[in-house]
Amino acid sequence: MRHSVRFSSLRSSSVILRFLAPSVFLAAVLLTGCGGGAKDVVSGTVKTKKDKLINGQIIFKSSDGKEVSGAILDGKYKVEGVPKGELDVIIKGTAGGSAPVPPPKDASKDMPSASGGGVAPNKKYESAGALPKFKFDGGKKENADFVLDD
Repeated sequence: MRHSVRFSSLRSSSVILRFLAPSVFLAAVLLTGCGGGAKDVVSGTVKTKKDKLINGQIIFKSSDGKEVSGAILDGKYKVEGVPKGELDVIIKGTAGGSAPVPPPKDASKDMPSASGGGVAPNKKYESAGALPKFKFDGGKKENADFVLDD
């Protein structure tokens, strides 16, 4: 009889471990986060002085040459993984004039979608230095709006 009690207790321990192990794993994932921490995100608008919304691409470039970019759709953009520091801001238009740049396949769900109301920016903004440098301290989400000459 004693032997069956021991077998029964081993069996219940196995059941407990079977349910406990996934719970511990899930708790560890939730505590550490799936993405490895907060991303440095900059979002905002790009428009002309006459309030025309821009379509194209925004690029943030650090002094060491690292670039991150995002689509500008109807004047709105969101860029993740922006490096800290003094950054050059480059605005590029789309190849066909005012046609919007499609969002990247891995675009987040809160990425703006185009309605076709944007225009291409002036070509002078395709070079570093055409806009003032943008200072980003990182570790948070930041809003940055840019107004371009027509």
